[in-house]
Amino acid sequence: MTLLLSLFCGLAVAQTPGALVVSASGGMDYPTDNAWTGLEVAVHPTHTSGYAFIGKFDMTYGFKDATPIAFLEGGPSIIIPEDEAIVRVAILTRLGMLSAPYPLAIRPGGTPQVGGRQQFGVVPGVMASLEFEWGDVAPYTVGFKGGVGSSAVDGGCADGVDPAYCITWAPAFIGGFYGRFRMKNGLAAELIVGPTASLSIGWGRRFSGN
Repeated sequence: MTLLLSLFCGLAVAQTPGALVVSASGGMDYPTDNAWTGLEVAVHPTHTSGYAFIGKFDMTYGFKDATPIAFLEGGPSIIIPEDEAIVRVAILTRLGMLSAPYPLAIRPGGTPQVGGRQQFGVVPGVMASLEFEWGDVAPYTVGFKGGVGSSAVDGGCADGVDPAYCITWAPAFIGGFYGRFRMKNGLAAELIVGPTASLSIGWGRRFSGN
Protein backbone atom coordinates (compact mmCIF):
# COMPACT_ATOMS: atom_id res chain seq x y z
CA MET A 1 0.00 0.00 0.00
CA THR A 2 2.85 2.41 0.86
CA LEU A 3 4.59 1.60 -2.43
CA LEU A 4 1.38 2.27 -4.37
CA LEU A 5 0.94 5.63 -2.64
CA SER A 6 4.57 6.60 -3.32
CA LEU A 7 4.25 5.72 -7.01
CA PHE A 8 1.01 7.70 -7.27
CA CYS A 9 2.51 10.84 -5.70
CA GLY A 10 5.78 10.58 -7.62
CA LEU A 11 4.08 10.16 -10.98
CA ALA A 12 1.68 13.01 -10.33
CA VAL A 13 4.23 15.54 -9.10
CA ALA A 14 6.84 14.68 -11.73
CA GLN A 15 4.64 14.63 -14.80
CA THR A 16 1.89 17.21 -14.48
CA PRO A 17 0.95 20.60 -13.04
CA GLY A 18 -1.65 20.42 -10.31
CA ALA A 19 -2.38 20.80 -6.62
CA LEU A 20 -1.37 18.03 -4.23
CA VAL A 21 -4.03 17.83 -1.49
CA VAL A 22 -3.92 15.66 1.66
CA SER A 23 -7.30 15.30 3.37
CA ALA A 24 -9.32 13.50 5.98
CA SER A 25 -12.13 11.82 4.05
CA GLY A 26 -15.23 9.73 4.47
CA GLY A 27 -18.08 8.49 2.37
CA MET A 28 -20.34 5.72 1.19
CA ASP A 29 -19.28 3.24 -1.50
CA TYR A 30 -22.52 1.80 -2.83
CA PRO A 31 -20.87 -0.84 -5.09
CA THR A 32 -19.62 -2.65 -1.96
CA ASP A 33 -22.23 -1.14 0.42
CA ASN A 34 -19.47 0.12 2.74
CA ALA A 35 -19.49 3.35 4.68
CA TRP A 36 -15.84 4.32 5.08
CA THR A 37 -13.44 6.86 6.56
CA GLY A 38 -9.75 7.43 6.06
CA LEU A 39 -6.96 9.50 4.52
CA GLU A 40 -6.98 10.85 0.96
CA VAL A 41 -4.09 12.02 -1.22
CA ALA A 42 -5.35 13.76 -4.36
CA VAL A 43 -3.96 15.59 -7.38
CA HIS A 44 -6.46 18.28 -8.33
CA PRO A 45 -6.02 19.79 -11.80
CA THR A 46 -4.71 23.32 -12.32
CA HIS A 47 -3.81 23.17 -16.02
CA THR A 48 -5.41 25.73 -18.34
CA SER A 49 -4.16 24.24 -21.61
CA GLY A 50 -3.12 20.86 -22.98
CA TYR A 51 -3.58 17.84 -20.75
CA ALA A 52 -2.54 16.62 -17.32
CA PHE A 53 -2.85 13.63 -14.98
CA ILE A 54 -5.46 13.86 -12.20
CA GLY A 55 -6.46 11.39 -9.54
CA LYS A 56 -6.77 10.45 -5.90
CA PHE A 57 -5.87 7.62 -3.56
CA ASP A 58 -7.96 6.90 -0.45
CA MET A 59 -6.67 4.62 2.32
CA THR A 60 -9.78 3.83 4.34
CA TYR A 61 -11.57 1.53 6.75
CA GLY A 62 -14.83 -0.03 5.53
CA PHE A 63 -17.35 -0.46 8.34
CA LYS A 64 -19.68 -3.09 6.84
CA ASP A 65 -16.90 -5.55 6.03
CA ALA A 66 -14.70 -4.40 8.94
CA THR A 67 -11.64 -4.27 6.68
CA PRO A 68 -9.22 -1.76 5.12
CA ILE A 69 -10.29 -0.57 1.65
CA ALA A 70 -8.16 1.35 -0.85
CA PHE A 71 -9.77 3.43 -3.58
CA LEU A 72 -7.61 4.48 -6.53
CA GLU A 73 -9.01 6.81 -9.17
CA GLY A 74 -7.14 8.60 -11.95
CA GLY A 75 -6.62 9.36 -15.59
CA PRO A 76 -5.84 12.04 -18.19
CA SER A 77 -7.65 15.39 -18.26
CA ILE A 78 -7.80 17.75 -21.26
CA ILE A 79 -8.95 21.34 -21.72
CA ILE A 80 -11.91 22.38 -23.88
CA PRO A 81 -11.42 25.99 -25.06
CA GLU A 82 -14.00 28.30 -23.43
CA ASP A 83 -13.92 32.00 -22.51
CA GLU A 84 -16.24 32.01 -19.48
CA ALA A 85 -14.59 29.22 -17.45
CA ILE A 86 -11.86 26.60 -17.49
CA VAL A 87 -13.54 23.48 -18.89
CA ARG A 88 -11.91 20.08 -18.43
CA VAL A 89 -12.88 16.62 -19.66
CA ALA A 90 -11.27 13.48 -18.21
CA ILE A 91 -11.37 9.71 -18.53
CA LEU A 92 -10.96 8.04 -15.13
CA THR A 93 -10.33 4.49 -13.98
CA ARG A 94 -11.59 3.64 -10.49
CA LEU A 95 -10.48 0.62 -8.46
CA GLY A 96 -11.76 -0.46 -5.06
CA MET A 97 -9.32 -2.90 -3.43
CA LEU A 98 -10.11 -4.93 -0.31
CA SER A 99 -10.14 -8.36 1.31
CA ALA A 100 -13.62 -9.76 1.89
CA PRO A 101 -15.34 -12.99 3.01
CA TYR A 102 -17.38 -12.99 -0.22
CA PRO A 103 -16.26 -13.18 -3.87
CA LEU A 104 -15.26 -9.80 -5.34
CA ALA A 105 -15.63 -8.77 -9.00
CA ILE A 106 -11.95 -9.51 -9.78
CA ARG A 107 -10.40 -11.93 -7.33
CA PRO A 108 -6.67 -12.67 -7.84
CA GLY A 109 -6.66 -14.04 -4.28
CA GLY A 110 -9.16 -16.74 -5.24
CA THR A 111 -12.75 -17.38 -4.14
CA PRO A 112 -13.33 -17.33 -0.36
CA GLN A 113 -14.50 -20.58 1.17
CA VAL A 114 -17.14 -20.94 3.87
CA GLY A 115 -15.36 -20.57 7.19
CA GLY A 116 -12.06 -19.75 5.44
CA ARG A 117 -9.91 -16.64 5.34
CA GLN A 118 -10.91 -13.47 3.51
CA GLN A 119 -9.53 -13.10 0.00
CA PHE A 120 -8.18 -10.01 -1.76
CA GLY A 121 -10.10 -8.67 -4.73
CA VAL A 122 -10.79 -5.61 -6.86
CA VAL A 123 -14.01 -3.80 -7.81
CA PRO A 124 -13.29 -1.93 -11.10
CA GLY A 125 -14.99 0.92 -12.90
CA VAL A 126 -14.44 3.54 -15.58
CA MET A 127 -15.89 7.06 -15.78
CA ALA A 128 -15.86 10.26 -17.83
CA SER A 129 -15.97 13.66 -16.15
CA LEU A 130 -16.86 17.20 -17.19
CA GLU A 131 -15.99 20.11 -14.90
CA PHE A 132 -16.05 23.92 -14.89
CA GLU A 133 -13.58 25.98 -12.85
CA TRP A 134 -13.36 29.67 -11.96
CA GLY A 135 -10.65 31.59 -10.14
CA ASP A 136 -6.87 31.32 -10.14
CA VAL A 137 -5.42 31.92 -6.68
CA ALA A 138 -8.51 30.45 -4.95
CA PRO A 139 -10.24 28.26 -7.55
CA TYR A 140 -13.65 26.66 -7.17
CA THR A 141 -14.98 23.89 -9.39
CA VAL A 142 -18.26 22.13 -10.14
CA GLY A 143 -18.64 19.05 -12.29
CA PHE A 144 -20.17 15.68 -12.99
CA LYS A 145 -18.56 12.29 -13.48
CA GLY A 146 -20.28 9.08 -14.40
CA GLY A 147 -19.62 5.68 -15.87
CA VAL A 148 -19.90 1.96 -15.41
CA GLY A 149 -18.67 -0.02 -12.45
CA SER A 150 -19.62 -3.22 -10.66
CA SER A 151 -22.20 -3.64 -7.92
CA ALA A 152 -22.75 -6.61 -5.63
CA VAL A 153 -26.09 -8.42 -6.01
CA ASP A 154 -27.56 -11.49 -4.31
CA GLY A 155 -26.95 -14.42 -6.65
CA GLY A 156 -29.26 -16.85 -4.82
CA CYS A 157 -28.16 -19.56 -2.43
CA ALA A 158 -28.93 -23.15 -1.63
CA ASP A 159 -30.53 -23.84 1.75
CA GLY A 160 -28.11 -23.57 4.63
CA VAL A 161 -25.46 -21.57 2.75
CA ASP A 162 -24.48 -18.12 4.01
CA PRO A 163 -25.86 -15.61 1.46
CA ALA A 164 -22.55 -13.71 1.56
CA TYR A 165 -20.91 -16.50 -0.43
CA CYS A 166 -23.49 -16.30 -3.21
CA ILE A 167 -22.91 -12.65 -4.15
CA THR A 168 -22.48 -11.96 -7.86
CA TRP A 169 -21.54 -8.72 -9.62
CA ALA A 170 -23.50 -6.74 -12.18
CA PRO A 171 -22.78 -3.54 -14.15
CA ALA A 172 -23.91 -0.41 -12.28
CA PHE A 173 -23.65 3.37 -12.53
CA ILE A 174 -20.86 5.01 -10.53
CA GLY A 175 -19.91 8.66 -10.06
CA GLY A 176 -22.00 11.70 -9.21
CA PHE A 177 -22.07 15.49 -9.05
CA TYR A 178 -19.13 17.15 -7.31
CA GLY A 179 -17.78 20.47 -6.17
CA ARG A 180 -14.43 21.50 -4.71
CA PHE A 181 -12.49 24.59 -3.70
CA ARG A 182 -8.98 25.54 -2.57
CA MET A 183 -8.38 28.76 -0.64
CA LYS A 184 -5.28 30.98 -0.75
CA ASN A 185 -4.06 29.53 2.57
CA GLY A 186 -4.25 25.98 1.17
CA LEU A 187 -7.47 24.84 2.85
CA ALA A 188 -9.26 22.57 0.39
CA ALA A 189 -12.44 20.52 0.29
CA GLU A 190 -14.35 18.31 -2.15
CA LEU A 191 -17.91 16.96 -1.96
CA ILE A 192 -19.22 14.19 -4.24
CA VAL A 193 -22.94 13.31 -4.25
CA GLY A 194 -23.87 10.03 -5.94
CA PRO A 195 -23.21 6.26 -5.82
CA THR A 196 -19.57 6.91 -4.86
CA ALA A 197 -20.33 9.69 -2.36
CA SER A 198 -17.58 11.28 -0.28
CA LEU A 199 -16.45 14.38 1.60
CA SER A 200 -12.78 15.37 1.86
CA ILE A 201 -11.36 18.28 3.87
CA GLY A 202 -7.64 19.00 3.99
CA TRP A 203 -4.73 21.16 2.84
CA GLY A 204 -3.14 21.47 -0.57
CA ARG A 205 -0.26 23.11 -2.38
CA ARG A 206 0.08 23.90 -6.05
CA PHE A 207 3.09 22.56 -7.97
CA SER A 208 4.40 22.62 -11.53
CA GLY A 209 5.30 19.46 -13.46
CA ASN A 210 8.37 18.92 -15.53
